[in-house]
Amino acid sequence: MILGTLTNEPSAGIWQYDLTTSRLKVVVDASEYPSSYAKNVTSFESFFQLPGGGEICCTVYPPANFDYRKKYPLVLGDTYFGSVLNGAHGRLWVPAVANGGAFVVIVNRWSWFGDIENWERNVMLAYRNFTHDPRIDSSQVYLFGASAETPYLSQCLARSPGLWRGAIFLNPSGLSDFSNSPRFQTRPRILISAGGEEHEEDRLKKYQADVLKDGVLVDFISHPGEWHHLVGNDAQLARTRAIMHFIFEE
Repeated sequence: MILGTLTNEPSAGIWQYDLTTSRLKVVVDASEYPSSYAKNVTSFESFFQLPGGGEICCTVYPPANFDYRKKYPLVLGDTYFGSVLNGAHGRLWVPAVANGGAFVVIVNRWSWFGDIENWERNVMLAYRNFTHDPRIDSSQVYLFGASAETPYLSQCLARSPGLWRGAIFLNPSGLSDFSNSPRFQTRPRILISAGGEEHEEDRLKKYQADVLKDGVLVDFISHPGEWHHLVGNDAQLARTRAIMHFIFEE
C-alpha cells in the first residue's frame, strides 16, 4: 500500500485502477480535455525488420474513436517503457494523448540503456513505416524522449528538423542545437517538462532565447517539488495537460 501510493499513484481525474483485474483504465474527463469519445485505449504491437537483420518492436496506442476515414497526429519515441502503472517514470500521459486523438508509438527497448545508442535509427525506421499509413498525418509527427534519451532525440531533431511538427523533452539531459541544421527546412516547436528541484529554469530560459534566433519556439514547464522523476499527482496532471495542449491546441 505504501509503495503503491508513493510510486504508482495515478493522476487524479484521468486514471482509474481496477483492483479486481489489476488493470489501469484511462478516463479523460471532459473538463480536462473536451472529448465525448473518451474511453479505454487498447494497445497492440507492430514489428519491423532492421536493414542489417533483427527487428524492432513497437507498442502502438491508437486514437480513441478511431475512424479509418480520418488522419491523425503521430507521437513517436524509443524508450524503456516499463509498466504504465509506474508513475515514477512520468509517462502516464501516453494513453491520455491517444484518448485525445493521436497515434502514440513507442519503440520498445529491453532495458533503460539497452540499445539506447540506436535511438535515432530505430525511430527513423518506425517513422518511415508508420507515415506510409494513410491514417497518419505526416505533417503532424511529434518526437518525445526522456532523460538520457534526449541527446539522441536532439541529434535526430537537428539533423532533419523539417520532418517534425514538434518535440517533447522530459527532464532533458541534452537539447537540440539548430545552428547547423539544414537552412531551408521548417523548424519544430519544442516542449520541455522538468522537475522544479532540478533547478533548470535559468538554463531553459537561456536555451529558449538562443534557439529563437534559429527560428525555434520553445515552451517549458517546471513542476515544483519534483526531481528527475515526476511522482506526484499534480505534477503528472500538469505534464499531461501541457502535452495535450502542445499536440492538440497549438
